[in-house]
Amino acid sequence: MEYVSKKTLFDIMATHYPWANPREESALFKIKRDLEKASPWINVDEALPENHTNVIIARRISGEWIVEQGMRLTDGQWKVYGTRCRTVEYWMPLPDAPGGDGDA
Repeated sequence: MEYVSKKTLFDIMATHYPWANPREESALFKIKRDLEKASPWINVDEALPENHTNVIIARRISGEWIVEQGMRLTDGQWKVYGTRCRTVEYWMPLPDAPGGDGDA
C-alpha cells in the first residue's frame, strides 16, 4: 500500500470521519483498516493468485513502487517481464477486457 501523509490522513478524517479525533490511535487504526478494505490490492501474506495466472503486481525497487503485469510460478517466484523475482508485495486480478459496442 502506498504511503499516506499525515495531512492526507487528516483530510480523509475530516471528510469521512468527522467524529474521529486524529490524536486518538484507535481512530487512526479504524481508518487505516477501512482504507485497506477499499483497496483492490491483495497482500501476498494474505492470499496468492493461482499459479501461472496473469495478474497486476506491485513491488518496490530502490524504495519506489513499481506496478506491472506478472504471474506467480510454482517454485514460489514471480515472472515479471520475462525475469524472475521474489519481491512482490501486492497483487490484484487483471480487469475484464473491454467489451460492448465499438470495442474490439
